[in-house]
Amino acid sequence: MLANETTVQELPDLPSELIRVAIEDTKKILEDKHYKLDLRRWHDYDKDDGRCTVCFGGAVMSKSLGLSPNITAIPSSFSASTARKLSALDCFRSGKLYDGCLMMGIDKDELHMLPLSVFVRCIDVDSSGEQFDKSAEEFLSDMETVASVLERNNF
Repeated sequence: MLANETTVQELPDLPSELIRVAIEDTKKILEDKHYKLDLRRWHDYDKDDGRCTVCFGGAVMSKSLGLSPNITAIPSSFSASTARKLSALDCFRSGKLYDGCLMMGIDKDELHMLPLSVFVRCIDVDSSGEQFDKSAEEFLSDMETVASVLERNNF
């Protein structure tokens, strides 16, 4: 493990709560000059750029789990429980609700009323300025919708 998870925030067990933590952490990433948001890379330090590129789950690695921006990491860099939650965030950010819930250990028999997936807009990582900000805002709004759908289903 790269981070001492006993000294950092425990990640929520409920998918809707986990997503809301990731939303808040992503907002912090967008304001932090040490980071760059790109949903294709977990937590990837670029020594040439001096910044760390993170995805939705990578934002949680940095902000909630306290991983330094100068470290490259993937979910398996953490405990099995935390790795499953981080991997579930990758499913959720892709709109794959059913898969994300399974990843978090929710029994498939409990998921019968849950939509298999929902539409989530991607962040236009090749854009900059206002266009990037708009796509990031739309993505975070969609993620709040995902959290609400899960919450209505008691997840």
